Amino acid sequence: MKVYTVRHGQVSHNALRKYCTVDEDLNELGIRQAEELREKM
Repeated sequence: MKVYTVRHGQVSHNALRKYCTVDEDLNELGIRQAEELREKM
């Protein structure tokens, strides 16, 4: 059995190195990261 741990893609606050407790959408890089992960999985 294989277990994978995946962190969410980048959001705007990550890029600014700021912590945020509010859910926010992925930015353009985060969307690309999610798409690349989908292809690999």
